[in-house]
Amino acid sequence: MSCNSCYKDIESGFCSSCKRKLFDRSDVPVQLDFNWSDLKEFKQANPKTFSMSGMQSKGYISRLRNKLVIPTDKSYLYMIKPAISKSGTTFSEESPVNEHLTMTMAENIFKINTALSALLRFKDGKWAYVTKLFDRDNKGNRLLLEDFASILNAIPKTENDDSYKYEASTYFSIGEKLSFIDKLKFIKILIYNFAIGNCDAHLKNFSLIESSDKDMIYSPAYDLMNTRLHIYQDKYPALNFGPGFERGFDISESKHKYDYMSFVILGEKLGLDEENIYEILKEFKNKKDEVLQFVTQSFLTEKAKIHYNRIVMEQYKQLNLKEI
Repeated sequence: MSCNSCYKDIESGFCSSCKRKLFDRSDVPVQLDFNWSDLKEFKQANPKTFSMSGMQSKGYISRLRNKLVIPTDKSYLYMIKPAISKSGTTFSEESPVNEHLTMTMAENIFKINTALSALLRFKDGKWAYVTKLFDRDNKGNRLLLEDFASILNAIPKTENDDSYKYEASTYFSIGEKLSFIDKLKFIKILIYNFAIGNCDAHLKNFSLIESSDKDMIYSPAYDLMNTRLHIYQDKYPALNFGPGFERGFDISESKHKYDYMSFVILGEKLGLDEENIYEILKEFKNKKDEVLQFVTQSFLTEKAKIHYNRIVMEQYKQLNLKEI
C-alpha cells in the first residue's frame, strides 16, 4: 500500500506529512461520501481542439474538519476532477490516476514545485483527482494569480473559442516574462512535459503568483499528465517554441522534429547559459529508469502502466538524450 498523495509506503490513506500539507493534519479518508454527479456547480468546457483541456470537468470542494465536502459558499480550498468522459480516448477512467502520478513524479523525482494533490475515490468507487488550490489562503481568500493567456493578452475570438490558448503565443513569449531563475524552472517543466508525453501545456497552464514580498513569481506547476495515454496520436507540444520553430496549428503540419536541441536553442534565446540547460537534460537522462519504476509502482492498472512507460520510452527516444 502507498500514501494516496506522495506514494510513500504506508498501510493505507495518507502519510503524516501529506496530512499536514494537504489537510492541516486532519485524518481525511480516501473514500468520499459523495459522487461527481452530486456536485451541482462545476466548470465544464466543450473541446474545440484535439487536447485534454475541454475533456476534463472541474469542480470545487471544501473541508469540514476531517471530511471533504460539497461547498456551501465560495470559500472552497480544493479542486476536484473526475475521470474524463470523451469518446475516442483510451484509459479514460484512469485519467485522475494519470494526473496524480505525473504530478507526483515531477515533485518527487525532478524536484519541480507542484500544486499539492491527492488521489481519492468517489462514493461509487470511481477515481477522483484532488488538488489543493495554491491561490487561496487558509481561509479561502484568493491570492493574486495570473495565467499567461491573461499576461500575454490572449483573447478568444468567440465565446466558445478554445484555440487561442494554443495559437495566440509561444513558449518563448512566456519565457521572456520570467526572471533568470524562473526561466530555468520553466525550461525544466517544458522538458518534463515532453519526456512524459504531456501535449497539452498551453497558455493557461502556466501562471505567475504574488509572493509574500509582492513580487510576481512562477507559480507551482499544475495540470501535468501524460495526455498521450488518452490521446495517443497527440505527439507534439501544444505551443510553438518561438522564432525558428514555427508550425501550423494542426499538429500534423509540424515542420520540426523536436529533440533535446529544441530546448537548448529555446533556452539560449531566452538568455540562459548552455551549461545550465545541459545540466537539466543530464538529470532527465539519468532518471529515466526511476520514472519507469515509479510508474510500475503506481495506482494505474497493469495495462495502463505498460502503455504509460511505452510512451515515456518513445518520448525519451525522440529527445535523443544519449548524445549528451
